[in-house]
Amino acid sequence: MVEDEPAIVDQIKNGLAHTQWNINGVSSTGEAIDYCQSNIPDCLIISLSLPDDAAITLYRIIRSNAKTKYVPIFGMSVKTEMEEQQRAQHAGFTTIITKPIDFDEVESKVAKAVNLDSSGKYFEIG
Repeated sequence: MVEDEPAIVDQIKNGLAHTQWNINGVSSTGEAIDYCQSNIPDCLIISLSLPDDAAITLYRIIRSNAKTKYVPIFGMSVKTEMEEQQRAQHAGFTTIITKPIDFDEVESKVAKAVNLDSSGKYFEIG
């Protein structure tokens, strides 16, 4: 997760603490690029409010790397920032997560994007 507000990283970690997911947060595009060079994330969440259009730039860098070319990339935006969301969708982001954050929606979008079997969540197998 690329977010320059530590409180939002903590909010997402806490909101998804019931999952078995490892959530790593970095606060800058440089840190994100370094992280992706040594780790291939299952998906990325990039704050669309990073300064200087950094979210779109980072998206393009991640997409241009053969190792991370197909990693699902989510943009995160305040619900009312429609222009920001449209720019991210036009750039090719996998999907948009809006704030205030609906953690059930985030969990569902991530599971779908990384092809997780979530049938156990809905059906008891016994």
